[in-house]
Amino acid sequence: MSPSSNSAVTLGAPAVPLFRRLGAQARISLALSAATAIFAIGYIRAAAALPTPQLVDPVGPRAFPYLIGAGLLICAAGLLVEGLVLFRDEPAVAGAGFDLADPRYRIAAGVMGWTLAYYLAFGPLGYMLATGLFLAGLIYVFDGRRLWTTLTVAPTFAVASFYLFNNLLDVFLPAGTLFGFR
Repeated sequence: MSPSSNSAVTLGAPAVPLFRRLGAQARISLALSAATAIFAIGYIRAAAALPTPQLVDPVGPRAFPYLIGAGLLICAAGLLVEGLVLFRDEPAVAGAGFDLADPRYRIAAGVMGWTLAYYLAFGPLGYMLATGLFLAGLIYVFDGRRLWTTLTVAPTFAVASFYLFNNLLDVFLPAGTLFGFR
């Protein structure tokens, strides 16, 4: 049986990989899914390396990091489903590569850079100051640059969560080495 000349699929033609048939939003979702899954696995491995004191709660200090890692894996699965299901009807990407002029890439790069700065500032500045500055930057950008909301929510969350962890949960967060605290 020979294929007709009107056939859209030619026998012997190389198949186009799924990733190349997807639109830009689907590709972004799949890439974020892969990055989130890799980060989650690394995070869970780091949680497994936490020392466990002998006289400790049966749940231990690893439970909360394991929950965060599991949540990250669920987010990775959600991004995978989003990329493959929700954006399946999106037109395929014309041309090769991504358009770096797209503001979504600048926003994603900015958030990743800001998160890296938070990570690096966490030890020297301490939890309250680093978290307050981190949240202030994110809220200011994503909440339409409303200054009063930023100046209210960021420090309130930083102080309240510091108090909650240090005083009620006995999880001691760093106060910062820059100001002489340990």
